[in-house]
Amino acid sequence: MFPRLFELGPITVYSYGVLLASAYLLALYYSVRRARRFGLDGNRVLDLGIYIIISALIGAKLLLLIVDFDYFRRQPAELWTLARSGGVFYGGLVLAFAVAFWYVRKHRLPVWPVAASRSNRRDRVPPRPPISPLPRRPCPTLSPDWNNPQKS
Repeated sequence: MFPRLFELGPITVYSYGVLLASAYLLALYYSVRRARRFGLDGNRVLDLGIYIIISALIGAKLLLLIVDFDYFRRQPAELWTLARSGGVFYGGLVLAFAVAFWYVRKHRLPVWPVAASRSNRRDRVPPRPPISPLPRRPCPTLSPDWNNPQKS
């Protein structure tokens, strides 16, 4: 496995980041197409998706800061590591929902069609929450030893 795809001087391009960016772009493209099919303004849905992505990243970092506040209070220089850390999923989820709710209300978008433009069904049912009954598997792009827990 290749956790690092390549390096351009001081910039390292990680495979996980490329996969994540690809997923964001594909989801935005798919959401805009679905929104237009529902008769919604595709540009508004695109803006909403970008707001959701940014707010999810910020919310995840903020909740990480709150959860590990004592650590960051004792070592303030470590605050810069937040830029490279992952964050806490639920912080991103909560802030993304709050921002999405604010954006939909501000631009007077219909709630259920906007939610349905992101679901797998053609009817107006909101998407499932990002919770899976399957056990969590390590990402093979993070470490060459992902399949061997003793080496991780």
